[in-house]
Amino acid sequence: MVRGFVFMGVASVVSAGFRLALVGMLGVVTAACGSRGTVTFQIDAPLNSVLNPLTDRVTEYTIKRSDGMLIGVASENPLREGDLAVGALPEIATPTDLVINVLSGSDLLGLGRVRDVTIMRGKQENLVIPLRRLLMTVGASKAPEDPSGNLVAGQILDGATLRNLSLATPDPTLPLPKLPDATTAAAATSDGRFLILGSAAGLSVLDTSTGMLSKSAQLPFTPARIAVGPRDSGVAVLDAAGGLYLFGSVAELVSSPTSARPTHIDLGASKPRRAAFAADGASVYVLDGAGVDDPCIGPTPTANKVRSFGLDGSPGATFSLNGFASDLVVNPVTGQILIADVTNKQVSALNPAATATPAVKVLAATCPSALSLVGNDLYVVTAEPSGELANAYVMKRTTLGSGIVSSIAFPGPQLEIPTEQAMSTSNIRLSYQVQPSSLVGYELALTPDGTRAVFATRALYRATKTPLTLLGIDCTADFDVVEYGVYQLDTRSGNSNYVSRSQIITRSAANSVCITCPLDPVTDLVIACVPKPGDRASGLVALFGAP
Repeated sequence: MVRGFVFMGVASVVSAGFRLALVGMLGVVTAACGSRGTVTFQIDAPLNSVLNPLTDRVTEYTIKRSDGMLIGVASENPLREGDLAVGALPEIATPTDLVINVLSGSDLLGLGRVRDVTIMRGKQENLVIPLRRLLMTVGASKAPEDPSGNLVAGQILDGATLRNLSLATPDPTLPLPKLPDATTAAAATSDGRFLILGSAAGLSVLDTSTGMLSKSAQLPFTPARIAVGPRDSGVAVLDAAGGLYLFGSVAELVSSPTSARPTHIDLGASKPRRAAFAADGASVYVLDGAGVDDPCIGPTPTANKVRSFGLDGSPGATFSLNGFASDLVVNPVTGQILIADVTNKQVSALNPAATATPAVKVLAATCPSALSLVGNDLYVVTAEPSGELANAYVMKRTTLGSGIVSSIAFPGPQLEIPTEQAMSTSNIRLSYQVQPSSLVGYELALTPDGTRAVFATRALYRATKTPLTLLGIDCTADFDVVEYGVYQLDTRSGNSNYVSRSQIITRSAANSVCITCPLDPVTDLVIACVPKPGDRASGLVALFGAP
């Protein structure tokens, strides 16, 4: 499809218009100011049609500053060839980041970022904007309770529809975008052009324009987590056994992964759990406590800590926490470190400029486990029961500094123990349904508009010599079953979809027997749990999830 149109705007200080002429998959946007100057935006749209957000669904384009201030809007009309008004465009004297959003109604289809833009009288500027479709990834890793389980193929999801693009029908001349086998960790560059992916094979890079996957750079471990710094200041890769690997040049890593050489920091007995870069991108924070799969049940885990390191590996400040934290993110505006403080049932904020200053409560939450920050909105997966739905939990959301907290309910998973195996002679088909004793989220990704979330969970079903009655028979349940699953959640409507990845029996009376019902002094009716071999989701990330 070849389309050409002009975005026109007039301002009191500077008059400007934007031209977008799509030629195949390449377009140009021009802001013409006559003698007052010209700004030209060259749209670098993906070459792979599966990854291109510019489709017939597009209804609107918006141009905003990075702080959210609207610069211009143009409505798309597939029948129109000509000018589209966007209204007045302001002069921008100070270098400012701009964001172009591609919309279908209220759905965000694609996004592009351009750095350090000025629009001034008499100035000529040519800018290239890598426009990319919103993408989310879901990989797979072995469940620690069952390392022999089978692995599900990785998914590359459309952020607007959550459709798996790895199963789409592509142009036969173009590659189908796929994750490496058993992708355990993932991160995106800030301009959305590349996905950095970790697996047992090492680090590889997916080009989000072509869908091509680079050769893997071998590592002496399987990456547990990957983080990219603001404005691509660096890349941090975690070895859960006790290592931090820092790449100071993102450009070098994405252009030639096999040639990039990281700085290795031996963390010793401090097993890294999460990593996040400081707001200025000059250092990285590492939260320890890896290996604690469920901090919300059983003995309270030992309080962990946050350590900081410069991009050259030099040690910085250490923040000793007064409880166990399961996750952390950094506020790019204030620089505060936000932690999911499980022990104290809250999300807290640390001031990295004052290590002795106690953490400040941001919001109360029962077992906060996974965090994500979208703009100024914080999202938290919790094990807090919903007050409106049975067997349901809530994701909490707050705009930082507002003090207003809302809850988005999602149904909890459920273990079903079939009883027909023991009662088939009576033609009764019943199942004993068990709600989780505990639920934690261990990875969370959101689209840059915060409308869709994908998160991975670990549920524990526990019964310890628990009495129950089945068909009038007094029975006893005794088992622990761990379930790993993935949620897809629309944060606007609350609609969700859950997929169980595995159900693993970690304790039962004997031979997977979960329920025992004495029938007489010498005969027992035994009911077994049915294990579901599988994996745990990992490598969850959203394109444009970082500044």
